[in-house]
Amino acid sequence: MSVLRGDVVVVGAGPAGLGAALETSRLGLRTVVIDERPAIGGRVPAQGAGLSGGPSGAAWLAGVRAQVEAGATRFVLGRSVWSVSPAWRVLTAPVDPTADVDPWEIEARALVLATGATEQPIPLPGWTLPGVVTAGAAQTLLRVHHVLVGSRVALVGVNATSLELARDLAAAGAEVVGIVEGSPWPTGTADARTDPASLVADAGTLGIAVHAGGRAERVVRLGGALGLSISSGRADAPEQTWEVDAVVLCGRTVPLTDAAQLAGCPVAFVPERGAFVPLHGPSQETPVPGLFVAGAVAGIDGRDAALAQGRLAGLAGARLLGAAARDIEATLRHAHAALDEAVAAGEAREPGGIAVQARLASLWQAQAIGRAGT
Repeated sequence: MSVLRGDVVVVGAGPAGLGAALETSRLGLRTVVIDERPAIGGRVPAQGAGLSGGPSGAAWLAGVRAQVEAGATRFVLGRSVWSVSPAWRVLTAPVDPTADVDPWEIEARALVLATGATEQPIPLPGWTLPGVVTAGAAQTLLRVHHVLVGSRVALVGVNATSLELARDLAAAGAEVVGIVEGSPWPTGTADARTDPASLVADAGTLGIAVHAGGRAERVVRLGGALGLSISSGRADAPEQTWEVDAVVLCGRTVPLTDAAQLAGCPVAFVPERGAFVPLHGPSQETPVPGLFVAGAVAGIDGRDAALAQGRLAGLAGARLLGAAARDIEATLRHAHAALDEAVAAGEAREPGGIAVQARLASLWQAQAIGRAGT
């Protein structure tokens, strides 16, 4: 097994991981970034411009990439992390089991986890049929490979993701039959951050039909096509069936906390996020010395917020390791301000980020008081 040693190891090469690497490498720390994907950026290349405008994911990433490549960061791509232990030993293996490469052990004095979030699909009868995909798959096909998931598409799940995706699919030439709610527990409307009324209004301005009150019941085969059966929510109204060639399940995302828990970080349920989130402080530090979390795994969505959190984690890690730089405190204050600005801006897309941030701060304060009393 090959051993690679550094000062900071970052797990995840999305916006948060890149933000951490930007700061640690700038401050002269040997930084190693690990990601299971073959290229940096995480899901950003598959993202559109957002409902409120702004650059596409590819354009946004290009600007960040230029800054990262100017530093001395070592990227270890196409590898999965399967073990994390203090202080700090990270074991990786190639994603491709046929690859003729050795597993690597990476040792560092600080660890930043930027593992992101995972999609929760919407289970309903027929959801495993060919032509039924998740939102992430449809986004990747469209944005990365320039392929439509179908020419006539229905989306299940009323949330900001489904609305953005419907707009982008329509702009690319697909016929979007409509958006309909799915099973209540995994979808965006079960997430306290989502305001269904505002989403329906936004959809109307974009010319996209949202079938409020209806619900997707099942997907069936209709010859060579698919049929999405929709109930109206009224006992006296029969179901209708949309004939489509693709159904996109737009469930919510939840923080991917496995690595954080493996590293010994406690997690807490955040009602405003509807998920468990690793406990962390204002500079992304956790109760475990030398361990930081940033990005979607830390409960806040959005690439600008993730980048700011990554920068905070990188700066706090550098300060912990004694990096000599007079501007660390000033840069930390700037990164805190950038995070607050990004979270506030994200309220226009998906309300609730400020409430999540407040809850996380309260949880951190409570555990700090508890530790001080023991």
